[in-house]
Amino acid sequence: MIIQNRFKQEEDGWVLVRTYSDRNKMIMQDETGELYAEAVDPDFMNKTYTETEIDIEDNMETPEEDIPVIEPPATINDYSEALRRLGVEV
Repeated sequence: MIIQNRFKQEEDGWVLVRTYSDRNKMIMQDETGELYAEAVDPDFMNKTYTETEIDIEDNMETPEEDIPVIEPPATINDYSEALRRLGVEV
């Protein structure tokens, strides 16, 4: 059975809806046909889902090469150090 839980996002006040299967099955977004293990959508989007007969695999892991590495933004000290290494006086 499809389960939906509503909760309020504290940072921006939006109400979000978490949708999932209580039978550990994939859910299909009705308008797009996309499959998900669970979905979280803003409440106002009124998205609908159908439970499939496809089991959610226990080891659904994203390969590491598919996970983007997000570096922290460079600081002024980082730039200064890079320039010094290049022989530029700062």
